[in-house]
Amino acid sequence: MKLEFHPAVQQDFIQARDYYQTEGGPHLADRFEREFQACLAVIQVAPSRFPFYLGNNVFRRIRLRN
Repeated sequence: MKLEFHPAVQQDFIQARDYYQTEGGPHLADRFEREFQACLAVIQVAPSRFPFYLGNNVFRRIRLRN
């Protein structure tokens, strides 16, 4: 399955990774990126297992673990 992202996703990802890098160091930024990549892998395998975002029928939502 091909994943499609809203154009702001890349920017949000970079900002979040930079935040974790600044506040927690490279270990925390790397942990965030690994969790993000793991979520993408799960979405590709079984996208329908995640709920629709804000009740629409186009966008789905997954939450990253802490």
